[in-house]
Amino acid sequence: MADPRLEKWANALVGYSVDVQAGQTVAINGGVSAGPLLREIYRAVLARGAFPVMLASLDGLNAELLRNGNDEQLSYISPVERFVREQANVVINVLSDTNTKRLSAVDPSRQSRFQLARRELFDAFMQRASTGEMDWTLTLWPTDAFAQDADMDTEEYTEFVLAACKLDQPDPVAAWLALRDDQQRLIDWLDGKQEVHVVGPDIDLTLSIAGRTWINSDGKRNFPSGEIFTGPVEDSVNGTIRFSFPVVTAGREMSDIRLRFADGKV
Repeated sequence: MADPRLEKWANALVGYSVDVQAGQTVAINGGVSAGPLLREIYRAVLARGAFPVMLASLDGLNAELLRNGNDEQLSYISPVERFVREQANVVINVLSDTNTKRLSAVDPSRQSRFQLARRELFDAFMQRASTGEMDWTLTLWPTDAFAQDADMDTEEYTEFVLAACKLDQPDPVAAWLALRDDQQRLIDWLDGKQEVHVVGPDIDLTLSIAGRTWINSDGKRNFPSGEIFTGPVEDSVNGTIRFSFPVVTAGREMSDIRLRFADGKV
């Protein structure tokens, strides 16, 4: 995708989402299909006097490992993985799947082994992020696979993603700051509220939000974003919910998910 908005995209990620500073080490993760954006991110990091570390990967390598690797190989953590989790000051991730169902035939137990081997490293990464020792952000490169999942052609989906990132605005960062202010007004209104009751065609849930903190998701961690969220009191959720839209997780599509909660338990 040759588009002048790519530079705006990279600048928004590097200058707004993670606010890269001179001297920082910045890991850039993404598939080669996202090459045009990865290159612009690399340039933007250089322009800020930081040290970019490009970690572009071939599509499907994880699937190769999960299908063909032995137990030792599944549990092996490379020095590169450790660097990203334990040392990088900033991590910029670009999702760019060319086949979102690639893992559908992989044994779930092998996926579990792979993930469990990385649990401690992931927890350390999140701890570093929570203390401000490092920062990260995640964006999505429009691919044919993502477009198909959205029942859109690739060109239409690309415009959808770029607009969601506010890259169709003269100043995307200013647009995100305006959204932050709008969302903060909602948070201020919710502050001090005790209970939420959500009612709709596929949902009837009550939950307590007493003492909980609301987060203003304004394009920092996820780009794009645009939501406010919190976690309910764990044992307060009661009722039912049905998810009408399918979801793909670990390469498997699930649809028509129905859950019933009783005192926070499914």
